[in-house]
Amino acid sequence: AGDVVSLVGGTATFSDKNVGNGKSVTATGLSLAGTDALNYSVNSTATTTANITPAPLTIKADDKSVEKGDPNPTFTVTYITLLGGDTPASLGGSLVCQTTRTINSPPGTYSITCSGQTSANYTITYVQGTLTVVKS
Repeated sequence: AGDVVSLVGGTATFSDKNVGNGKSVTATGLSLAGTDALNYSVNSTATTTANITPAPLTIKADDKSVEKGDPNPTFTVTYITLLGGDTPASLGGSLVCQTTRTINSPPGTYSITCSGQTSANYTITYVQGTLTVVKS
C-alpha cells in the first residue's frame, strides 16, 4: 500500500485487422515508472485476446444536377470512415446507384439511392443523394 508505480509505454497490436472474437493481441514495449518502480518487474511483452467488431461505414450518394432532356449523369459516392488503409476496392459486392428520374421526367428533385456493397469489417449505411433536374 502507498507505493507509487504505474505501467507506461507499450503498443498493443491485433494479429490482423479483420472482425472476429478471441483475436490474439500482443503488447510490446511495456515498462514501469514511479518512485517505487524498481521494487517491481514487468514483462516487456504480453499476449491476450480481444474482439474486433464491425466499424460503421457510410456510403453517401453525391448530389448531381442535369438539364431536362439530358441523360442521367454518372452517379458517384463518398465513402465516410474507411479505416486502416481500406479503399472502396476492399469492399465486396457491386455498388449500384439509381434514381426514378427518366429522360422525360419534368424539372425537380429526385432521390439517388445506392446499394450492393458488403463487408464483414463494416456495418454499412447508405445515405441518399439528390438529382436536380433543371430547365434547359
